[in-house]
Amino acid sequence: MLKGILAIAVMVGTSYGVDVKISQTYIILNAASDAVFYFMPIVLAYSCAKVFKCNEFISMIIGGALCHPALVALMAGKEAVNLFGITITKASYTSSVIPIIIAILIFSYVERYLTKIIPDAIKIIMLPTLSLIIMIPATLMVFGPIGIYIGNAVNWTYYFIMALSPILLGAFIGGMWCVLVIFGAHRAVVPIGINDVATTGRQSLLAFAGAANFSQAGAALGVS
Repeated sequence: MLKGILAIAVMVGTSYGVDVKISQTYIILNAASDAVFYFMPIVLAYSCAKVFKCNEFISMIIGGALCHPALVALMAGKEAVNLFGITITKASYTSSVIPIIIAILIFSYVERYLTKIIPDAIKIIMLPTLSLIIMIPATLMVFGPIGIYIGNAVNWTYYFIMALSPILLGAFIGGMWCVLVIFGAHRAVVPIGINDVATTGRQSLLAFAGAANFSQAGAALGVS
């Protein structure tokens, strides 16, 4: 909603020859509207931890590491990035969705294993320490790149069908949305819309999915 209000403000300002984007008020409000997208790994880490029943704070630290300015700068640099002497895949994890979901899912199993083997006397110190030592490298070396590739594959398929026929894509998403929701498969598609809003400020996915919601509302109204 906040991004929508700002977009309208920019349109109105442009019509009057005013560049709203240089206003400090706009910059501050835009930062607030962008924060959830930029720090999406942290937000998702918390919600995933609730679902997978693991430590929320350690999960958020894993997500925070992916958004840390130093790591972002490393990934954006020209030189190869090495971890323990091993070259890792360079990728931007800010605004990403799938990598952190996979990482927290794996962490939930790692945490359970560590909880069993670490003595209670040192668990409060060693559990988070070992969790981060294991999960940060594992995420950057394995689960993060896998998540990026999965996201890219889903994204490519979506836009391939879009280029082929927006009507076909709209019919498929709208027609199958309820089925996707039943099986939870819509979670693999929603990141496309989130990523589009984060990068371009607009998206088409929920417009297509909205057809399913409006049709259900019409059916419910007819029954009532």
